[in-house]
Amino acid sequence: METIRYFLGTDSDILFCPLPKILGLEVAVVNAFSPGDTVVIPVFGETGECWASIAEAFGLSVIRLGGYGGEAPSPEDLRLLFWTRERGIQGVLVPHVEGTTGLWVDLAGFGEVCRSFGVLCVAEVGESFGIFPFELDRTGVDFVVVAEPLLFQGGTFLVIGERAWEARGRARCPRYALDFSRIQEWSTGEVPRSFVERLEVLRAIGKEALWERRKHLAELFRKKVQALGFQIPQEELFPSVSIVELYGATKSEEVLSLLREQGIRAGRAFRKEKALWVRHGDTLEEFEIESILEVFQKSLREAGVNGS
Repeated sequence: METIRYFLGTDSDILFCPLPKILGLEVAVVNAFSPGDTVVIPVFGETGECWASIAEAFGLSVIRLGGYGGEAPSPEDLRLLFWTRERGIQGVLVPHVEGTTGLWVDLAGFGEVCRSFGVLCVAEVGESFGIFPFELDRTGVDFVVVAEPLLFQGGTFLVIGERAWEARGRARCPRYALDFSRIQEWSTGEVPRSFVERLEVLRAIGKEALWERRKHLAELFRKKVQALGFQIPQEELFPSVSIVELYGATKSEEVLSLLREQGIRAGRAFRKEKALWVRHGDTLEEFEIESILEVFQKSLREAGVNGS
């Protein structure tokens, strides 16, 4: 776990469990809260919406926090919400990055606001793990779910801080197998060796250098897509994913199917009928970006889709 601690910047307890993303999100709800609790969930993509639905299914009252003009909400948006509701909010569950929109939040800022108001802060960082240079122990984030991380599809890591353990003792949501203590019992802690070896290669580069490299590669991909005549709707997207708008195209599903057949991770953008997300956050070299672009162009040609 030492290499994983390095990438997350934490000395907190870490559990590895072979759970899909949706159960990782559920673990956070049932171990930290009780029916009737009020929680704030920033919704700017599918993860936030899914988390809100899970919380409501367990009887929590959910305040969905959106951002101005379709952007991700800011720490100041959260602070303003707390000022208008001085009491009665027990926690904030925040996705760091939404892969279906490319939008992301200032996680440290959210943690700071939560800590200043004495509210539990829970985060999901699967899309950004191994890309963003985390220093979680310097933030006010109490519990982190690394759900099906981008660099490893096949499990979930739980980072449980002291305040999260305390919350578990108070939580009254029904749970059995997903209780922290039982996860500790059946979690072997044995992370697949192939994943560890990949992280060790990345660690040799350094997480700050990786962050800069991923930003460069994302910029390269987006400029090349724009040169083909397609729009990238947001300039400040997280560097793991790009949103490509296919204005006027009626064959977006065909393009999506062709991309997936060629091994490109892609999907329909959140609440955007003619836009796709294309993931490239696991690349390290420019030739890998060029390979994705080649498949992208080929898929567009086969589907008969042209840029504007």
